[in-house]
Amino acid sequence: MRLVAICLTLLASLASFAQSVRAPIATGDTPRAVAVNPVTNTAYVINEFGNNVSVVDGSSGAVKATVPVGNRPEYIAVNPQTNRIYVSQGDASLTVIDGSTIALDYTIDGVTGHKRIVRQLFAPQEPTALPADFADMWWGGSAQNGWGIAWLQQYRTLFGVWFTYDASGAPTWFVMPSGFWSDASTYEGRLYRTSGSAYQGVYDPSRFASQAVGSIELSFGQGTATARISVEGRVIEKPLVRMQL
Repeated sequence: MRLVAICLTLLASLASFAQSVRAPIATGDTPRAVAVNPVTNTAYVINEFGNNVSVVDGSSGAVKATVPVGNRPEYIAVNPQTNRIYVSQGDASLTVIDGSTIALDYTIDGVTGHKRIVRQLFAPQEPTALPADFADMWWGGSAQNGWGIAWLQQYRTLFGVWFTYDASGAPTWFVMPSGFWSDASTYEGRLYRTSGSAYQGVYDPSRFASQAVGSIELSFGQGTATARISVEGRVIEKPLVRMQL
């Protein structure tokens, strides 16, 4: 197998790494992306054509292990709290068909598909605009890499998608399809967990189900926000900032 050297410059400004590694590190065939767990001081490099992940010690730069994964891994993320590593295999492309329709073509784990998608109108038209555009990807900052909340905004209504992890570390999604402004800077709504037809094959709308699991209260500031979340009997508070993509 052809080895390609990848240089991982782990800056000292990253509180995640106890030391900086500045020498080239030989990983696997066609290294594509890297994720770092600051808690364990470990880097994970996906090798696209090697179909594996190199586990690199952040202090010594040594490859501690090589873990086989699926065909042609492309993206990787780490949850520092649970020390779980998530690797995606596949790609997707969007083609604009007309002003309101987009074609989505994807390949995930060797399964290809094609779907046509349109804009979802989830908000009533209102004459009074919001004082700011809150639509963005929000997260807890680089120290909490791996989860976040995407907010969509139409007129005065926000639609939220919260991607996080359950107690076992498995990926979990919650949605807030609507809500209300309790004051000029605070938005509140119900949280739901949804399930439905798998992405492979023809979508079956009869399998869609939603379950109310709690609520969320968002207090917006100048480029920051605080999310007070009550979900499945637990109450948590999360400071949020806009994610710079």
